[in-house]
Amino acid sequence: MTKPPVTHGCAAFGFRDSLYINGSNLSSSEVYVADAVLPSTPFGKIRTGSRVENERIHAGLPWPPEARIKKGQPLRRAPMPYVWRAFVEAGDQTARWRSDIGISFPLERIIAAHIEGNLNEGARHFDSERGDKVIIAIPNNLDEHGQETLIRELNKLGIKRENVHLIWRPVAAALTWLKKIGKFLPETINNDDHVHLIYLGPDAIEFNTLRLRTRQFENKQYYLPLRDRPLEILPLTGFDWVGRTIETVYGPIDDGAFWQAFTGFPEIWCALSGIAWNTDELPRVWGTEDKWLLWDPPENMSDFLEKPLAGPCKTLSAITQFSCNLKVNSQGASSKKMSEILQEETRNLISNHPKGKTMGMIVFGPLAPSMPPKWLESSLAHLQDRGLELRETVGQPKLHGLWLCGNCNDPIAEGAAIYGKRVGQEEPTYLDTLPSYGIWSEIKNLGSEPYWDFYPLIPENTEIEGGSEFVLDPPVDKLFIKKGSKEFPLIIKHGISEKCRESQIKLPRNISDNCRVLVHARMKPASGLAIVNIRSSDDKAVFKTGKGINLDWDRMKEVEHPPKPPGKSSYGYPFVSAGNGRIISETETEKKLQAFLADLSTDQVLNVNQIQYLNNKNAEFFIPWGWNRFDQDSYDIGMFGPCETDVPRINEISARLGEILYQSFMAVPNRRLKEKLCKLLGFMYSYAPQEFCSYLASTFSENQISFQNQVIAAGRVFKDPRHFEIFVDSIISYPEYPTNYKGWYFWSFMRALCYYPQPARLNADKGYAVYERFYRYLDENRHNHLEENNAKRYCLCAVLFGLRLRETNPDFLGENDPLRKKLYQVINTMRSKIRFPPVMFRGGNLQTIPGDNLNRYVLRFLDYKDTEEDRQAAGGLAAGG
Repeated sequence: MTKPPVTHGCAAFGFRDSLYINGSNLSSSEVYVADAVLPSTPFGKIRTGSRVENERIHAGLPWPPEARIKKGQPLRRAPMPYVWRAFVEAGDQTARWRSDIGISFPLERIIAAHIEGNLNEGARHFDSERGDKVIIAIPNNLDEHGQETLIRELNKLGIKRENVHLIWRPVAAALTWLKKIGKFLPETINNDDHVHLIYLGPDAIEFNTLRLRTRQFENKQYYLPLRDRPLEILPLTGFDWVGRTIETVYGPIDDGAFWQAFTGFPEIWCALSGIAWNTDELPRVWGTEDKWLLWDPPENMSDFLEKPLAGPCKTLSAITQFSCNLKVNSQGASSKKMSEILQEETRNLISNHPKGKTMGMIVFGPLAPSMPPKWLESSLAHLQDRGLELRETVGQPKLHGLWLCGNCNDPIAEGAAIYGKRVGQEEPTYLDTLPSYGIWSEIKNLGSEPYWDFYPLIPENTEIEGGSEFVLDPPVDKLFIKKGSKEFPLIIKHGISEKCRESQIKLPRNISDNCRVLVHARMKPASGLAIVNIRSSDDKAVFKTGKGINLDWDRMKEVEHPPKPPGKSSYGYPFVSAGNGRIISETETEKKLQAFLADLSTDQVLNVNQIQYLNNKNAEFFIPWGWNRFDQDSYDIGMFGPCETDVPRINEISARLGEILYQSFMAVPNRRLKEKLCKLLGFMYSYAPQEFCSYLASTFSENQISFQNQVIAAGRVFKDPRHFEIFVDSIISYPEYPTNYKGWYFWSFMRALCYYPQPARLNADKGYAVYERFYRYLDENRHNHLEENNAKRYCLCAVLFGLRLRETNPDFLGENDPLRKKLYQVINTMRSKIRFPPVMFRGGNLQTIPGDNLNRYVLRFLDYKDTEEDRQAAGGLAAGG
């Protein structure tokens, strides 16, 4: 009798890997970090699983020769957590592991082999022909390119594409939590009610918040987690934590001895994950470069885990750099301990989502604790304020409770299986936020000159259910191929000014007539790249492959961002103007700042004289980015700026200074001093502490704006779109704003749109609400003179900067939009013709056009008639402090 198909929920990140099959959670009995041993030839088989632990190849022992770790040479043994991390960091690029001279393997092939080995380890058997499905949990930051290549490699191993599904691991954990507490969930929830998730794994440490939604299906209510696209990869990993602990406990040891402790000995991994190790297996033989020792780690090893500083493990980086180097390795060590970083990130997690109720908090992953760790204890009171009910039992999921999964069955693998079952039964699963895709192409309208234009294929912030497919309907239908054309140029834009690739599609020579072209697009969440198809609107075979052609992202040529296709003259919005500001403008300034910091302790609160000293313009520690009072022709020498540097000493200065300023800001009771400290923190721009940004966001969420410097600082430091949205919500919550707002700097929060690309993700409806207020203010004051001209100037600047929303919402304030027409009319008929701020024309060779003014300048952008000179001047305007 034929067995029915089996669904396998899989979580395989290289330590305590697990499968969920037929209601059973099968975790790995091994507590070693998992390795893959690569073959000595390019076409050999990659070996994974428990059998490779007994192999000598690059095991780190001094004998036999194949076990040695040789300096400056690549490795054939690849630790899976490290491979996963490098795979995620690669983004939309192909990354490889070099195992010997001239021999390397794509990371996705190594991971696919590891997953396939887990599916068939021991008595398990995955049968793709029978219709078995595997639901693979993936890191929350894995790019679509990585998803696509992983699915392809699994297909090469005999696992059919239709039998493979991917799911984000925080979503998988949330699905398990929702299933276990299902009957206790309230009938109604608000859009901002959420669950916090902290993943502690060998390959990464992630902090995520998922909002919750409800869906009705067949008379049953489902609770769905909503995933927002992550902004950045947190530079923390479990393998670095283990590696730095080995360095801390044992000091300088040779590479081979380190490698044995890292990949072959389980004790430190056990200590980090809270597992009691088997003392009967100790002591172990430990081979060093010149002698044999015994490995017998202290019983209080968990105490040593508190000591290492955060950052990459130097020894591990040195060993692996000739095989596969990590981007995070270039960031250098932190000045803070891991526990301190985890405390900060937990506080940020809570502060970044001040709206709605906290329905629960989940700490999960192979390194998750079973009891509240010290780094979490400092945030428990804050969590209670947000609605979390802390009980003595934290090992079971509860509504409004803390769930520590250290002693639980793996919720990631179980959640993956839940997702697979729901997809198979077409039940609601979860909601995902798709990446944006758009297309630039040369539009060759019949009877007119060709020009370039942009069309969205997948709009920013598109939400779709996991397992479902987004389809662009109707397709883009404004492209033509003219008679006699030899090629068809296209640029695909992925994300917000982040990734652009170009394709020059070659055409047959015999195109005998003009042809309209349709662009189709479709995409599934966590299922690889979007499929973009170019087809002729009739049955003509205009492409070499026939009627249509699929664009292959991997084969397209990278182009600079933002794309500037030939013939494209206007955009309708200014570009991000991070500029060339340097964090330290002069060596002497840096020396003075170093001397100032050297006299301060880490926990010191600045006194009045010290705050006054930092505020002294002559000290030049804090000056607006882009401002130089000594050189009227320059605007790019700011001490801090939106554009960060990779210089380690500069990052160290800024981190220490920001920490001292923030703790002083929170501690001083004097309102005037608080305002000054807020001003200084604002002048740190992208270097401002994350805690300060989160604090500002929470004050706006709770309508606790105490002084104007909070608003000014937000415009300088808010690069997180969630913070920016909270600020916009607070602005539009006042019906009279900005008419009755007395501070002429009310425009300043819009500057963040020109400093950082991410805030342009703001929902278009909220953008309209802000522009309604701009219009009302200008309309009510269009004939006023007196000091209103200053306010009008900055209102016009806000109108200009806000047009950056067009980058992610191309239809925002479009040509036929009624609000755009009203705004255009009121600016065009204003009695005051506002002069340009001088900073716009500092540096470069820009000159004003005789009779030009700020009114006309803004109208050119509003009317899609901006020029290259206009966009350069916009950079100077954003840099005006």
